[in-house]
Amino acid sequence: MDVSSYIIYTGRQTLNGFNPYMTAHRVLQVIVRPSYVESNRGADLALVELTPRVTWSDYAHPICVPDAGALFPGGLGCTVTGWGHTREHVALSGVGTLQEVGVPIISQASCQNLYNLVPEEQGDSGGPLVCPMANGTWVQAGVVSFGLGCAGENRPGVYAKVSTFSDLIRGTVPGIRLYGQAPQSRAWGPTAVLCLLFAGHFLLL
Repeated sequence: MDVSSYIIYTGRQTLNGFNPYMTAHRVLQVIVRPSYVESNRGADLALVELTPRVTWSDYAHPICVPDAGALFPGGLGCTVTGWGHTREHVALSGVGTLQEVGVPIISQASCQNLYNLVPEEQGDSGGPLVCPMANGTWVQAGVVSFGLGCAGENRPGVYAKVSTFSDLIRGTVPGIRLYGQAPQSRAWGPTAVLCLLFAGHFLLL
């Protein structure tokens, strides 16, 4: 894959307006699992190596990544951000300010029962699904994969489950380390998290 023309922006808040805190980064490589198949919906996650390295600030900062044993129970309130459609087939208007929306987690079995139709994207693919852990730490639980329409009734968004890619992340990102373990509770159980405490070279998409 030729990635020489790819540009990744950090600190960007609008698609078309002035972004005083935005920084551009070239893509050195895109890393996926060797077993990746394009038609396998819900498993489309990649690591992107950037240059120059990201300088952390109030507008661009790292987030923790869950280990394989992380639990995200049904009903947990999480947040998705992106520049996708605000309604069915209605794109962002004006300068296109970055949007966020709260979404509850539902079980994988419930989600599979609702998807017997061909899914479609509505512009947020690749965006982060972040959830608060029991100790208050925010963790990236998923990456937007697909959905049917735009957040309609019984049309939940589907996300690549980041915790299932912990082996890829561990084997790729230099300096990644186990950040800690959330306090045990009846709602959560033991939940280990990995944090991206590296020099700002890699991005999860």
